[in-house]
Amino acid sequence: MIRMAALFDKLKKIRKKILLFYLSVIYSMYPASVKFEEYRLSKKIAEDLGCRKVMDIGCGKGNLAKILENSDFYVGVDVSNIFEVKEGRDFVRASMENLPFISNTYIDCAFFVNSIFYSSSWRKSLSEAEKLAKTIVLIDIDKGYPHIWFLDLLEGGLRERPDQIKRELSDKYRVLWEKRGSTFAFVLRPIEKQT
Repeated sequence: MIRMAALFDKLKKIRKKILLFYLSVIYSMYPASVKFEEYRLSKKIAEDLGCRKVMDIGCGKGNLAKILENSDFYVGVDVSNIFEVKEGRDFVRASMENLPFISNTYIDCAFFVNSIFYSSSWRKSLSEAEKLAKTIVLIDIDKGYPHIWFLDLLEGGLRERPDQIKRELSDKYRVLWEKRGSTFAFVLRPIEKQT
């Protein structure tokens, strides 16, 4: 039994290394540009909601920092250490399931752009973000689209369909705005922060 547990732990570590390598390749091929729908949506949401203080959870190399260049405050959080944007931006190396910040930190919007489903527990990651931000923005690729199956396979089949997410979040969050298509977006406000 002990050997099987050790083998399982080793396989878990190997999978994590492969995923981090895969992400670094994806990040290098994926520039910050409003040509990509998720960045166009992020910019529009930030402008519409007046998000001046932003946390980018699962920030990768910092593409959102480049898109939201006019924000007053930006902090990127990621488990990898490939953040490129330095001037006027902060970066913290941490997991999205255990954000190392003081609760009730005033952040206007916490963004998860193509990142929430890399979390080992996306529900826990949302709870962590909720402690820090007034509004949470989820933007990701919709698993329901056929061209996503290969990407989802590479990433470990972590994505869920937007309807599943919305249904599971309905008792804890109010959906302020949503967009559907090959990329979906939910703007969420925790019910207890409805003031």
